[in-house]
Amino acid sequence: TSGNPNFLAAYLIGLLPLSILGGLGRLDVSRGWQRFYWLSTLAMVLCLLYTRTKGAWIGAGIALLYLFWLNGAKIPAYLKRGRFIFVSGALLVALGSGLYLSGSIDWIIREMHSLHAGNVSVRGRLFLWQVTLRMIADHPLAGIGWGSYRAWFQEYQGKFMDTHPDYVSLLETQGAAESSHNEYLEIAAETGLVGLVLFFAILWVVFGLVNRARLLDDGPRKALTFGAAAGALAILVHSLFVFPLHLVDAGMIFWMLLGLILSLALPDIDITAVKPLEAR
Repeated sequence: TSGNPNFLAAYLIGLLPLSILGGLGRLDVSRGWQRFYWLSTLAMVLCLLYTRTKGAWIGAGIALLYLFWLNGAKIPAYLKRGRFIFVSGALLVALGSGLYLSGSIDWIIREMHSLHAGNVSVRGRLFLWQVTLRMIADHPLAGIGWGSYRAWFQEYQGKFMDTHPDYVSLLETQGAAESSHNEYLEIAAETGLVGLVLFFAILWVVFGLVNRARLLDDGPRKALTFGAAAGALAILVHSLFVFPLHLVDAGMIFWMLLGLILSLALPDIDITAVKPLEAR
């Protein structure tokens, strides 16, 4: 199992856009598989709601908007089909009924209202981010070393508490932090601004290929590229609040999605034209 609702949510949002595209028939699959994708989508949405992971909800929402933008910010023909409207309506009714009968709508509203600086979870993250920023300020170029965050945290936490005693009450929950709960700050802290720039350079190249893939003819290849990009973006947004790239399952999904984008969006190469190296 994932062991934590946040971890499960990070895994689900990476696959959700592809599942939606499969249900819409964009992946060139049979009707039986389309039904499977719709059921899979419903199951993922339900699980995502019950994780109560607001960062993942935000990531999934932005990813779906990005998916819509990639399609030219217009309603594609397949969304106008009566079958799509019927299936979507049925899924929404089933989802809404399940939430209402289980009394879950109230706690979903409460969860969204908890997004304020006084919330323990929000305050804890603000504390971690401020401590991490101090690490970055002291080691801006090369960082403290890959995988060294936990080893350095106690020292910087103590320095921060000396000047911010109002955060002492958080020691019970943040005394031995293993992560900054922000992938970008942690990358900068461990590998310096050099490592952070290199990470963003990789993303720039990959998402640049996604934008170029908009010129491809409509088909499974284009849909897979867009779905993989939306899934990767969802994880990247979620990375503002947790550490999915440090997890085996979510991290594996993220890098596999980037690899899928590269394999689909790069120009086809005629391997028959490549001459083998001659033995010397």
